[in-house]
Order: sequence, then C-alpha cells, then structure tokens
Amino acid sequence: MMSPRPAGSRPVRAPNSRELTDVPIAGVAAKICLQVRRFICGNAACAVRTFVEQIDG
Repeated sequence: MMSPRPAGSRPVRAPNSRELTDVPIAGVAAKICLQVRRFICGNAACAVRTFVEQIDG
C-alpha cells in the first residue's frame, strides 16, 4: 500500500532504490530491496526542494 503524497508536492518520475543487507545467519544472507518515491516540494519558500518517502519500521 502506497502512502498518500505529501501536500504541496509532486512526485519525480524515477523511483529511488534502496538495498539493505545483513550478515549471514546460519549461512543465509539477508537482503531487502525496496523502492521509495522522491518528491519535489511545491513551496518556493521551502529550504528542502526534494525529499524521499519515509518507510515505517
């Protein structure tokens, strides 16, 4: 389920990929691959022009 877009922002077309890896446990490596959306702030006074969607957990 995708979270709603932050107010006053518009999404950038290319998603950002994130990859998390952990040390092997019992010989099996753990790897989590996810994509997050990047947004452009529509407020000209905003100090941060682009930001990335935050993932809970």
